[in-house]
Amino acid sequence: MNTLDPTRFQLGVVDRSRPFLPESLTPLAHTPSYTALPPAVRLRYNQLFASAYHEQFIFLESMLAGPILPALTQRFAAEPLADRLRRFQAEERLHSHWFHLLHQASEPALYGDNTHFFVTAPPFAQRLFDFCARRPEKFPFVLWLAMIIEERTLPAIYLAGLLIPARLVLELARVLRDTELVDTAERFEGAYDRQARIVALEVSDRVGILRALEDPPAGLEELRAVMLHEHVGRQREGLI
Repeated sequence: MNTLDPTRFQLGVVDRSRPFLPESLTPLAHTPSYTALPPAVRLRYNQLFASAYHEQFIFLESMLAGPILPALTQRFAAEPLADRLRRFQAEERLHSHWFHLLHQASEPALYGDNTHFFVTAPPFAQRLFDFCARRPEKFPFVLWLAMIIEERTLPAIYLAGLLIPARLVLELARVLRDTELVDTAERFEGAYDRQARIVALEVSDRVGILRALEDPPAGLEELRAVMLHEHVGRQREGLI
């Protein structure tokens, strides 16, 4: 797929012998029963989950480009922000179109004119949501929903039982480097580059992170609180 030029979209040959997503992004891959499945079943599951994963992007971008962004553009029509919102809307529509073309090429039996196969909502629920989304100033939860979906579709890593967005993973790596914990920082940076979902930490890593996060940057406060609670529990049980 080539999207370097925003006016062009080119698809190569779809190789169905390969997974469509990193295995670590699929929930079933983290269960014991997954390894018991035949390789062909695991591969097909990965490919189908990739389509469902992409539909989340389409849902988000359609939600933004459809009701929410036009409503915000109208509200801020007299301000420079309106032009940026209009460009944002055009970009979101283009991205949704690209994802749909990708789906039609990779799963032609599932996608024709329909943009969704896995992510669906009853007509009444869709109408109710559209009603709210066209009035974000009265129903601001739609903006929070867009942000939540955006966070879920971004790369993230599980750490201390928390899902840490990629931007905070890189921020954590920066803080660790500032405190000369270079090896630990490089592990997080490597996990980010590989789109890994889990980073295994030794006790020394956890102690170092707690020390580095003594005055945590915005967004990493909860991580420090959870890791501190775990650390105190391990001390109480005599594990460290």
